[in-house]
Amino acid sequence: AQQSNKITNVLAENIASKGENHEYTVWIFFKDKGANLAQKLLTAKQTLNPRSKERRKKLLKNKPLVSFYDVPVLDTYINAVTPFLVKFRHQSKWLNAISAEVNGMQLKEITNLDFVKYIDIVRKRKYDKELMKNKTNSKVTKNTTYNLDYGSSLTQLEQINVPVVHDMGYSGSGIIICVLDAGFNNLEHPSFDNMTILDAYDFVNDDANVDDEGDMGTGNHGTMTLSTIGGFYQGELIGPAYAASYLLAKTENTDSETQVEEDY
Repeated sequence: AQQSNKITNVLAENIASKGENHEYTVWIFFKDKGANLAQKLLTAKQTLNPRSKERRKKLLKNKPLVSFYDVPVLDTYINAVTPFLVKFRHQSKWLNAISAEVNGMQLKEITNLDFVKYIDIVRKRKYDKELMKNKTNSKVTKNTTYNLDYGSSLTQLEQINVPVVHDMGYSGSGIIICVLDAGFNNLEHPSFDNMTILDAYDFVNDDANVDDEGDMGTGNHGTMTLSTIGGFYQGELIGPAYAASYLLAKTENTDSETQVEEDY
């Protein structure tokens, strides 16, 4: 009864289909974050990144700047679960959970730990994509002169009044934007010559190279989205936040395109 209460129906169905000797990629959720939560919240507030602190002051108004979600997953819980794992993958303080690869037989042992709330599978179902039909091109033209030469990107930017905002002096300067994607395969393009990339990491292959290098997750989608957001190439392409600083995270595995990406 205890096991059935802690294993989700989806995971239970997988075990029934594939057997207990199969290896499963799961999320293990914990009940709490241990004792002395007030002190942990204070520590989280003291170590909060200054940019995060200023952003939260603006958005949260008079509400507390930190919450349960800012407190790390309890190391004691992770250490207690680790002996039952085939492979530890990631931890999430937001979900208060870890993801791991576990043999079906060991799942029984994990459910007996009183601090484990429940266990769910890391989803891998693939969804069919409905192709866009009756695609039409619409062009908006205005007889307006702007300070920048937007080239062919003018139409899309005028639809949301970006050129007017640029002329007012707003360009993303001082803002950090994190792009989670895959296929950052052409960062040498002139559109990125003046872009400030603070850091980059490939969470799919666990290395610091987000470019295509013969591993999982390739293509040009990351290049396209990044250039759309912050590219700058006078007369060709200018993104709304061309003066922002960027963090690039490769989180999408284009070899599979499944919900396992929530793990990355």
